[in-house]
Amino acid sequence: MKYYITTDTHLFHNRLIEIAGRPEGFTKLILDNNQKTVKPDDVYVHLGDIGIGDDAGVHNELMGSLHPRTKKWLVKGNHDKKSDTWYLSHGWDFVSERLYLNKYGMKILFTHKPVGHNWTFDLNIHGHFHNNSIENYETELLHILSNRNYLLALEYMQYRPVSLERIINKWRKEKKNGEYGFRAYRV
Repeated sequence: MKYYITTDTHLFHNRLIEIAGRPEGFTKLILDNNQKTVKPDDVYVHLGDIGIGDDAGVHNELMGSLHPRTKKWLVKGNHDKKSDTWYLSHGWDFVSERLYLNKYGMKILFTHKPVGHNWTFDLNIHGHFHNNSIENYETELLHILSNRNYLLALEYMQYRPVSLERIINKWRKEKKNGEYGFRAYRV
């Protein structure tokens, strides 16, 4: 069993072709990559902003790209406005605003938006910013960013979920090499 992390899929939200430079057909690319990457007994952790509009249709497509035995965990994003019960009835096994996981000798906090380090976690893995330049981040979030925040952006992840093990190994390597400030995971 592996943990695979994704974020900000924004399925069928074609404005992201212009806004974030996503390729034409990015929804199909994301769904195909889910199918190729995530295995039946894995855990799929989505850090929010699944889609915009046609929530039921978006969820049918997303759930169809994952094996029925795959565990599906959602950390809600700012565009995920439905109730937890709605998400649970549409294929998710777990729904929350944040998720703590003790893995690889670390206490990892998963959120959609970054949170300030308050000694309750070793690393905050989050999404939200996409591939935007840091000067375009919300002002209220800029001042909390630290070396404990690690951004995931599909635009830097080849539009595929990435294993938690790979994320942690890359973060540790960057830390060891002195690249130890707020940064984004890049393939």
